[in-house]
Amino acid sequence: MGKKKILIIDDEEEILEMLKQGLELRSSYEVFIASEKDEYKKLLDEGPFDVIFLDHRMPVIKGANLAADIRSSDGPNQNTIIVFISGNI
Repeated sequence: MGKKKILIIDDEEEILEMLKQGLELRSSYEVFIASEKDEYKKLLDEGPFDVIFLDHRMPVIKGANLAADIRSSDGPNQNTIIVFISGNI
């Protein structure tokens, strides 16, 4: 069985890299990262992920809106677990 796949979508590069390094260091997951302006649409269409970490507050697209789009699509991630994250407290 292959590695489980995680997608992290965030508008802050530092957050993306920190989460990616932490998850790869402590798990056997294959971690993909994308900014809100990046290729997240392509990654979502290419194949299913086991978990998606999604920034709740991004300037261009809000996390809740993107999650709703993922859920309402016919794509491979329609039923994927989505975990909201935020650097804003």
